[in-house]
Amino acid sequence: MFRLVKNLEKKINSSGLKALLAILLLAVGIAIAYDTFFVEHIEKEIIEVNNDDLNALSMLVQKFSKEMPVIYSLFSIFFAIALGVSAAFIRRFFSDLKKKHFSKSG
Repeated sequence: MFRLVKNLEKKINSSGLKALLAILLLAVGIAIAYDTFFVEHIEKEIIEVNNDDLNALSMLVQKFSKEMPVIYSLFSIFFAIALGVSAAFIRRFFSDLKKKHFSKSG
């Protein structure tokens, strides 16, 4: 698997990866725009959720989103950013650990 990744890295340079990412983002944008503007929205049956089925955290989030939607949306955005940053730090930690481990054995 490692050898396959190395061969792929040799064949695709950074500009190729940037172009691939740009094409992927463009495709996602087109898909979202098509879904938002061109597809006729079919009214779906609204399923009522019984509050007895929800746990305390779910009820808190539901109440928070109805009573303070702007604060809820800002909190959601910052929470997603914090999760992304923490995932990057965890990835860096394991990457450094892997480098140390392979440099000692190699």
